[in-house]
Amino acid sequence: TSTLYFMVTPLAEAQSELLARTTPSLWDVLIALAGGLAGIIGQTRREKSNVIPGVAIATALMPPLCTAGFGLANGNWAVFGGAFYLFSINCVFITFAVVIVIEFLRLPRQEFVDGTRRRRVKRTLLCIVLLTGLPSIFLAARLVDNELFSSRARDFVRREFKAAPQVHVLETRVAPGSRDIEVTLIGAPMPPAAIKAIEGRLAAAGLQQARLRVHQAEPGDTNKIDVGSLKADILAEIVRNSQQTVQDKDAEIAALKARLT
Repeated sequence: TSTLYFMVTPLAEAQSELLARTTPSLWDVLIALAGGLAGIIGQTRREKSNVIPGVAIATALMPPLCTAGFGLANGNWAVFGGAFYLFSINCVFITFAVVIVIEFLRLPRQEFVDGTRRRRVKRTLLCIVLLTGLPSIFLAARLVDNELFSSRARDFVRREFKAAPQVHVLETRVAPGSRDIEVTLIGAPMPPAAIKAIEGRLAAAGLQQARLRVHQAEPGDTNKIDVGSLKADILAEIVRNSQQTVQDKDAEIAALKARLT
């Protein structure tokens, strides 16, 4: 259903709700375990309710399936793979949590007559859990590493280029995967020697193997930076703030008039 919807809808841009389900990690395993525990505890109470299993389905299973449908419809296999892996994590570890609670509470269950088959089934289930969970540890480590790199890169750019006179950082782009740091500057052009000196301090800031790329306008070159567009954006922001201030004052005056009346 999700694939058919995204094939016919004109909305083809991936929003944050979709992108959030394409990079599963160890934390998703813990969330799935918590959801499974809540579900089985709700089912083992005397007053049974479908609310908790319904919430688990709505929050843990449907969103990654819909995201996988988006990846299929757009031929984006990275999105499909990440979302379907998250769906697999939720399925497997919700079930695993249920099995743990059933073992702990010693609930009545189907027994195997053949002990050898029982052990084989348990080993198979354990292998499925391990094979599903181990990649999430690697993905979690990579996610933490990327976040640390991004944080260090932005702190480095803020610290190094703040000291440069008559130079302002217009935009900073960090690509943790390729270890690229792109900085766009406005103002007086920095000499190449100064940029080389900043690049030499990357390793000391914990940014080994990072590549710094600085974009700046050459003297007399007005093509790289649209100054008119920049001024228009700043003016529009000032107008929006002024309008909001006026609206707030009008509301305050109206409230005071009502109190006076």
